[in-house]
Formats: sequence, structure tokens, C-alpha cells
Amino acid sequence: MSLMALRDWSGLVALSSEGLSIYPDEPELMCLKAYALRKMGRFQEAVDLLNVAVQLDPRPARYANRGYAFLAMGKTGEALADAEQAILLNSSYSSGHGLKAETLLAMGDYQGALAAADAALALDPGGAHYWHVKGKVLAGMGDCPGAIASLEHSLSIKSDYDMPWPGLPNASVDLAGVQSACMTPEETAAPTRTALSTMVAVAALAVAVALMRR
Repeated sequence: MSLMALRDWSGLVALSSEGLSIYPDEPELMCLKAYALRKMGRFQEAVDLLNVAVQLDPRPARYANRGYAFLAMGKTGEALADAEQAILLNSSYSSGHGLKAETLLAMGDYQGALAAADAALALDPGGAHYWHVKGKVLAGMGDCPGAIASLEHSLSIKSDYDMPWPGLPNASVDLAGVQSACMTPEETAAPTRTALSTMVAVAALAVAVALMRR
């Protein structure tokens, strides 16, 4: 857990691997290793470990962990299924709702994503990531003031929180993009919903291209 707090993903992989060499059927060690692998962009390896872990001891965090790895690979159907399973196991688990929000956003279901983000925030109003996701959702819906307010609030909570996987734009980048799309040079006119949706789509495409080059 100390290595996780330090974001020492290589160290966490090494230590959890050492633990698994002694306790090969320990699901918690599998999940810790899978979490670090996801943060390093090694998504399929993370999924493979979590496939075993959820069979040994299914818990909401393990489904959410795997769901984010699926989402990073563009497998939105699998990610949504894991989000729903995490929520089914524990409806008060905010990460399940957060994963659902991010997945529905990727699928273009803005209303569903907004509802899921609000559900996550109701459980964890101090979650910087959930405010970030809500900001992206509102941007996609053409709500400039709401998007900017949500992204600024995310940054006010924690400006450098660790993203779910490598290559995702952080809240500062997304805020700058929304502000640019929302304002004319005179900072008077807001863009159309199409303009904001295009901005979100371009950002998503850039992330997808970056992931495919790994």
C-alpha cells in the first residue's frame, strides 16, 4: 500500500509478484499487481490476473479494477458489465458508479453517464475523479458553465490525482480544452453542442491512438 501511495508501479509489481510466488492463490496480491499493471499500461496482463482473482473471491473493487482495464482497451461492453456487477455487489461502492459513468461517456450515453457520475458523487462528494468525469460529460452535452465548474472543482480537490490509465488527459488539460471550445477570442459566445461533442470525440480518438501505439 505504501508503494501504491508513492505511485511506484514497478516496485508494486515486483513486491506483489514476490508475494504470489509464496501465496500463488492470494486474490488480494493478484489485485494489487493487476492495479499496478493497469497503471503501467499493461492492460491485458491486468485482466488476466483479475479473471482469476474474481473467481477466487469476487469483490466490487476487483470488478472495478478489471473494468477500468477493459475500458482502457476500448472494450466498453465488458467494462460496463464489470461496473454493473460491482454496483450489484455493493450499491454504495462509489468506484462502481464512477466506472459506469466513464464507460457510458465513452459509449456516448451522456444522460446515463451524468446519472452515474452524480451517483458516485453522492457517495463520495470529495472524489476529484468523479468531478472530472462529470465535467467531461457536461462538455459533451454542450453545458459550458457546468463543465468548467465541475473541472475547476476537480482541480480544487486534487490537481494531480493519478489517472485510471496512462495517456488520459488530466483535468487541467480537459479544462483548457473546454475553455478554448467555449469562448470566442472576445470570450463572449459559447459553442454549439456539436462543437463540444467534436472536442470530446477528438480527445477520445487521441487517447485511443496513443493506446494502440503501445
